[in-house]
Amino acid sequence: LSIIQSDFEPIEVYVGEEDNLQAQLTVFLRAKFPDKKIDREVVLQNGGRVDIVIDDRFALELKVPTKRTDLRNLTAQLEEYLEEYDFLGIVIADVTEELEEKEKDSMTQNINEYVDKFKSKYGVQSVVLPIKFKGTRR
Repeated sequence: LSIIQSDFEPIEVYVGEEDNLQAQLTVFLRAKFPDKKIDREVVLQNGGRVDIVIDDRFALELKVPTKRTDLRNLTAQLEEYLEEYDFLGIVIADVTEELEEKEKDSMTQNINEYVDKFKSKYGVQSVVLPIKFKGTRR
């Protein structure tokens, strides 16, 4: 996660398209760690999907939240993923600067609040990246 925090520089992300961020991060990780097995959209025993798995041991979940409920729903995902993976990390794209004024006020605060909650309640580390997005893809 520290390498993602320090070296990963994502380009624009489309709202509702975490797969764009997922693809960028996968390319980055494969280039940075060519000797590691890096898979996307790994299906869990319970039918859920984790965004990126490294060496069948380390799971990464990515989020591009635009409202508080996006972060709240992540809590349930974490609980499920922790049943199958010893290490789980979260990569959150903070698109607050691009949100409309009414949504902007508390989004960064919400992200920070949930990052703290994920750490204290589940022991899960998060990386928050400021990212520009382009609205919805046409």
